[in-house]
Amino acid sequence: MIRKVVSCSAVAALLLSGSHLQASVRVTGCVTTPLELNGASIAAMPQHPRTVKVFGPQGDYRCSVDVTGASLREILEKAVVSKATDDGFGRTIDTYVMVKGSAGERALFSYGEIFMTGDPAMFLLVDRMRLRISGHHESLAGTGWEPSPWLDAPGREKPRFDGCAGCHDGTNQLKLSMPNGICLVPTRDRVGRRFIRDVTEVMVCQSGVKVAGARPKGEEMWVDRANLILPDNRSVTIGEDATSEASPVEWQDATVGMGRGYHGDHTWSGVSVRSLLERAMGSAPDYGTLAVLVTASDGYRSLYSGGEIAYSPLGETLMLASTEDAKPLARDSGRFRTVVKGDFFVDRSVRSVQDIRVIVAPATCEAAGQSEKH
Repeated sequence: MIRKVVSCSAVAALLLSGSHLQASVRVTGCVTTPLELNGASIAAMPQHPRTVKVFGPQGDYRCSVDVTGASLREILEKAVVSKATDDGFGRTIDTYVMVKGSAGERALFSYGEIFMTGDPAMFLLVDRMRLRISGHHESLAGTGWEPSPWLDAPGREKPRFDGCAGCHDGTNQLKLSMPNGICLVPTRDRVGRRFIRDVTEVMVCQSGVKVAGARPKGEEMWVDRANLILPDNRSVTIGEDATSEASPVEWQDATVGMGRGYHGDHTWSGVSVRSLLERAMGSAPDYGTLAVLVTASDGYRSLYSGGEIAYSPLGETLMLASTEDAKPLARDSGRFRTVVKGDFFVDRSVRSVQDIRVIVAPATCEAAGQSEKH
């Protein structure tokens, strides 16, 4: 059932005082309760402390910081993700979240990686940070500089790094800087591409692709080949022979479904979806704004972000599997099924894969053919 999505007016925002007036983040798009967040309202939510690396816009290391912030999952639970238009699929595992910064940076996150893992702190909206000083750093006694104060967003606009400039000025050490504004912090990404500074909007979007027509069930779901549909609408056929040159992968997991519980301990083998994409596209794309929408022959589908495919410390995390427990897949699983490493729940595993569509996400939900209002 598609619930009505109201307009993007701010809802129940806490009154601000002092410097917190300088930063706010809107939560918009396919949600029933749009929100407006600021330093005070983020601090009022349950806090998740983490230590993370910070990289500059060109991927250069800038600093390591302790952060404490609100879970993106818990924020979206307050906003309640709900599709704005009927796309033929009743679940929200085919939606994505676009986070935007004031300087135009964007990063995409899948609904599944936010909600289907066991860690609510994988993605944090952070107002407070403090610089992490290395254990063998020279003594700062007598410098008059406090090395590790907790700084909110306004406090990080002009951090007191004067005492560091002698070393951290591109001569003896790397230049030191801290990110500005409220930040979206991906605490498990191995690179900083999806770290967004000075966040202005968190926007929940549908893929803009509708599920087509009549859908078979059971053994009738069998399809022998899958279509890889690229952003320029070129289609590449993936069959048993087409996977021979892609990177082989295999892993084992005890699987639990959200509906039927424990599904057993299984071993899958197949090929890396990442390697299939890069071979078909000719090079590695910008995974930070990319999504992969996988649809089964019966219409079931799931969306995976480029970040979870390419930036996970677990290595390869999305497999196009062709065997289960050393046997070919059952007839009702088709030639291929997707299997995700790192999810607690197995619900994003798509059987009988028919289409693998690569989506470069537009800047707004409306550009993907959806609207916030009915």
